[in-house]
Amino acid sequence: MAHFLVGVIVWAVILLVGYGLWRIHRRETQEALARASHITCPHCHTQGTVTPHNGVETYTTTRNPLSLSVRGTTRRVVKQLHCSHCGVTWTP
Repeated sequence: MAHFLVGVIVWAVILLVGYGLWRIHRRETQEALARASHITCPHCHTQGTVTPHNGVETYTTTRNPLSLSVRGTTRRVVKQLHCSHCGVTWTP
């Protein structure tokens, strides 16, 4: 019986932590959308159609410029803005 109660308590804690993290993420998303609603698209000059999202930037680097055999590919997440009116995506 004690093992069952411990299992129930563990699941309750997991659910409460997950719910709290979901609420934080939802609030941050709503705040980001509220900030982005004031951004004007530089291409079509409309306001309220710009939304933020993450993009991936990929580039190739070399360690030694004399030796082309040593190469690496680097990826990083960059913040981008996208206009749903004209379809332009840019990095602020």
